[in-house]
Amino acid sequence: MAKLVNAYVIYNAFNASYVDDGTVITLNCEMLSAFTPIPVWLQRTLLPGDGTGTEYQLTFAVNSTDISQYGTNLVQGFYVEQEGKGFMVDVANINTIINACNTCCDDSPVGTLTRFYTSGIPLFADPVIASYCITILDDGSATAHSNAMYKYTGQYTGDFRHISNISGVSRYRVTSYVGFPPIAQGTDTVILGTCS
Repeated sequence: MAKLVNAYVIYNAFNASYVDDGTVITLNCEMLSAFTPIPVWLQRTLLPGDGTGTEYQLTFAVNSTDISQYGTNLVQGFYVEQEGKGFMVDVANINTIINACNTCCDDSPVGTLTRFYTSGIPLFADPVIASYCITILDDGSATAHSNAMYKYTGQYTGDFRHISNISGVSRYRVTSYVGFPPIAQGTDTVILGTCS
């Protein structure tokens, strides 16, 4: 006989979709992949562009930078996989899953596993917009501006504004989110704040 347990789904890795709508999945403890359950975190961020789309990405390791960047937009859970399909589930802790799977002995589900997020997943919090100044060695031409925009595609929102060019050094102003500055390319520099 199989041991069945129910868990709330946060993210369906099989079809790459955020769930958090109260959906429950029934897990067969005997069919769980040998390497699961394991801790996992869901990073929720705004997509580049107009700031209306949300991107969801699973990660199996976080550090203090991730925690400070994402704040409540970093959701924790456990990754489980059965029959080749993976899910992130909301479970209080690893022992909750292990103890439920180790109880004896029939095919009826053990009820729904205790959630970590007992009041539900925190709502997505819009990140704070910040201005950044990118300094690039170029001639300040329209072609240079176009090349600079291309280098930083996906790392800013809104416009990529050419502010000045003095003696072969251009300054461009972009907006991004606090904690997610554009990553300097080559000899470029990126600083928080507006260009002087």
